[in-house]
Amino acid sequence: MNAASPASSSLQTFSLNGKWKFKSFVPGQGMEKKVCAKDFPLNNWLDGNVPGSVQGSLCALGKLPDPFFNQNAMQYRFIEDLEWWYARDFDAPESILKRELFLNFDGVDTLSSIYLNGVELGKTRNMLTPYEFKAGHLIHAGRNRLAIRLDPIVKAARKKDTRGVIDLMNKYIKRKDDPALNWFAASYIRKANFAFGGDMSQRFLTVGIWRPVRLITRQTARILHPQIVTRLENNHQKANIILSFEIEKFARENTVLKLRLKITHGNNDIASSTLSLSAKKNKLTGKTSFAIQAPRLWWPNGMGEQNLYDLTMELFDANNRLIDVRNERFGLREVRLIQEKDPSDGGTTFTFAVNGAKVFAKGANWTPVDTLMDPVPKERYAKLVAMAKEANFNMFRINGFGIYEDDEFYAACDEAGIMIWHDFMFSDCMYPDDQKEFLEECRREGETIVRRLRNHPSIVLWCGNNEIDEIYYCSAFKHKAWKIWGEKIFHKVLPQVCKKLDSTRPYWPSSAWSAPGKFPLWDKMGDSHFYPTSGAGFQPTRHPYGRRIIRPISLENTSYRLYAKGRAKFYSEFGLAAVPSLENLEKTGDNLWPLKNNPFWEYHVAVSWPRPVEKFLKITNLLNGEFGKSRGLGDFIVLSQISQAATLKFAIEHFRSRKYSCSGALFWQYNDSWPTLSCSVVDYYLDKKIAWYWVKKAFAPLLLAFIETEKNHVDVMVVNDLPSSVAASVSLLKTNFQGITTMKEQKDVIIPANSKLKIRELELSRIKPGRKSEFLWAKLLVNGKLAAENRRFFALERDIPFPTCRLTAKIESISPKKHRLTVGTDVYARMVRIDMVKTKGTLSDNYFDLAPAEKREILIDVETSASFNPNSIAVSSLNSHP
Repeated sequence: MNAASPASSSLQTFSLNGKWKFKSFVPGQGMEKKVCAKDFPLNNWLDGNVPGSVQGSLCALGKLPDPFFNQNAMQYRFIEDLEWWYARDFDAPESILKRELFLNFDGVDTLSSIYLNGVELGKTRNMLTPYEFKAGHLIHAGRNRLAIRLDPIVKAARKKDTRGVIDLMNKYIKRKDDPALNWFAASYIRKANFAFGGDMSQRFLTVGIWRPVRLITRQTARILHPQIVTRLENNHQKANIILSFEIEKFARENTVLKLRLKITHGNNDIASSTLSLSAKKNKLTGKTSFAIQAPRLWWPNGMGEQNLYDLTMELFDANNRLIDVRNERFGLREVRLIQEKDPSDGGTTFTFAVNGAKVFAKGANWTPVDTLMDPVPKERYAKLVAMAKEANFNMFRINGFGIYEDDEFYAACDEAGIMIWHDFMFSDCMYPDDQKEFLEECRREGETIVRRLRNHPSIVLWCGNNEIDEIYYCSAFKHKAWKIWGEKIFHKVLPQVCKKLDSTRPYWPSSAWSAPGKFPLWDKMGDSHFYPTSGAGFQPTRHPYGRRIIRPISLENTSYRLYAKGRAKFYSEFGLAAVPSLENLEKTGDNLWPLKNNPFWEYHVAVSWPRPVEKFLKITNLLNGEFGKSRGLGDFIVLSQISQAATLKFAIEHFRSRKYSCSGALFWQYNDSWPTLSCSVVDYYLDKKIAWYWVKKAFAPLLLAFIETEKNHVDVMVVNDLPSSVAASVSLLKTNFQGITTMKEQKDVIIPANSKLKIRELELSRIKPGRKSEFLWAKLLVNGKLAAENRRFFALERDIPFPTCRLTAKIESISPKKHRLTVGTDVYARMVRIDMVKTKGTLSDNYFDLAPAEKREILIDVETSASFNPNSIAVSSLNSHP
């Protein structure tokens, strides 16, 4: 047993991570054999990792194949029907036995009974929350045995399903492919919904001890649940910090304690205080405050710096011995949700304000990083968050399909200035809020999570669930016995929890949602999920729940231009799927073509509903119909990625052009939980799809866009997200692919801070677009430098006769790890692509267009100077010379 100890020996933490023994049994057999006994032989058990999963350990041991390749995950299905046991021995020194001893489990997946030296210590019933058990009465000096039994969750869910929802829903969604999947077992078990299958991954019901285990010693008392609240005054020239805390006392007698507090910013001491506490009861609550002059505020990405302060709390007993330490990192900021009358349409705004300044939310839905539920390296979180910041994100939505993430994720968002819209982990299910035990577990979960995360400045909103209100109000599940199961959780329990424990942030009952008794996708109020390219949708009727409509699958009904019709106040979901790169597909399967009737594609589409590939192919082929027909897998990959990129670009530009009548664009989805065909812009292997680069430009602080207002009418719009006004020059050209210009306009403008500005109204019929080889090109120059640009063609791209271009490329070294690539063209180059073969690094831009005779400088940052070879850089475009 490894110990990490501070200077005082009265405060110790012993890690119980590492190698454990694990083994499966027929349910009930483990107890019959008394596996929990201290001396039960473990010699024929397997070695598994904690933190980790049974699935991950079996794969690492070579007992099962790579679950992500082809349909190998199906070979793991037997795991969910068995009872699994984990066990390990640890030594406890006699010196700690007189102290309070706690066994802490940060995450057990999912239903478990925990035995210490053969005696049941406690149970876990929630994968998503930590558990703590007092263990001093069962631990003795020398060797101790810790054993954990993990029970099959579907079997347990069926026992709780007194309404027969699981079978009824399997019948409703016609799961003829695999009726045993029991997706709606997720309603009864507090396990991450995405493990049951859905828009993130295929069904993969993990089991194991997926987060760290520790033995913690404490003496006399400890610090619990500190909360840091910021109040800004005098036009942000003063910040009042209100610190609330709890002290838990172990000794029976009255105890005098001393709490030393210290706030620092970097290497600078900001404030300090020492409190004397008289602990008469087992629990003591306290509150104190600090005033900070000229505070350094925390701002979202693009609005200012992400200043972070550190609070150190040290607790001493009457003999001045250090008995506990807590460290909290926080930011000075205030957040509110502005919901006021929108004069443009009479609706109600849905706008976040940080430190009094309105923010247009730009970002995407975040999904769990790995389906396996094995530990995620800190570097993986850091890279994903850094890539989002580089793409001009300022918000993630943690979708209710997933998990409450590791601390490293929230810390990375704090440092990057990426705000978090945080769903509680409920999604697309029928939660039994009529069962008192379940309702109380939901309350405990809410309280645990809010206390754990409330000091992170990045979190700006708590949301009750994903799409549950929308599902019921839109009558997607039609059965006379059903109501909004879970309504008590999201409209009563969780708002009570947030009001009590964290009134500094707004609470929103569901996503999508508008107002009580209103259609959830109502575009006059609240947030909306919008997928017009799917061929399906919802529309309100006289019935308050509205109805679902299915449009015929056609190019017109699935065109990304339908996003121009969106009038909602905030988009918390929208998007389109795209295929990962061929290189990464080949890591995932070996039979990739043709697409139809292909088991690989049937399994690796991230929608586990019936016939996902059939629907995906119809829609994708129609969208590809705008860009050209695919002649093979390579074409299909590129065309699907172009379709996704064009869809997100078009949608984001239109949403931003309505700032602040629309105040947010969070697309579905940012990343992947496993190798799959999905709506992500960063795939499982952390490679960027084409859409990542187009989203980066669409989210740029300065946006220049052509906005379709009605048929044959286009507005030239500039959006400025910067906190200061910008003096710029806007040029508008009508030109052809050889560079012959037939129309040119230029206008100097002042773009006010944090605003939009219409530059020009265009009636396309009046500017005589002429041949398909002509297009509109707009440029925004600030101080003579290109700050933004955009183009608009006059025909579907499949019908445009792009000329064959000749590209030039020149590489110069700036430093051993930084290089400059200059790309040029003779005629119009459509979607210039830069490939770095066998070179790991990043590009400042990719998949961009070049006008005739234009040159573009691209910065290349490589991980190691030795890995860079100029000959490994390949430059091409869709219309370049072979």
